[in-house]
Amino acid sequence: MIATLQQQVTTMLLHQQGSRVEVAKPQVFGGKMEEVSTFINAAHLYLRMKMTDEAATTQVAWVLSYVQGGVAEVWKNNFCWTSWPRESQRWIQWKNYSPK
Repeated sequence: MIATLQQQVTTMLLHQQGSRVEVAKPQVFGGKMEEVSTFINAAHLYLRMKMTDEAATTQVAWVLSYVQGGVAEVWKNNFCWTSWPRESQRWIQWKNYSPK
């Protein structure tokens, strides 16, 4: 019991300290194979240090926001359409709206 409480306190303290640590965000990823590992590692590190309390879908959306251009963007768009169809449909409706 005491060991469990000590572990919980340690985890809370580490989380609080980690949230104040500056962590570099990943560079925008455009699909180059030689940049895959660097991008994944940078995104994973940032998520572990800054976004542990966020929902998985929020974390995925955050990572996808750094996938831009080239083949990677085509993949991202396909992923978004197939994984979040309702959100994509709402976006299309909103995007086509023009205030008068």
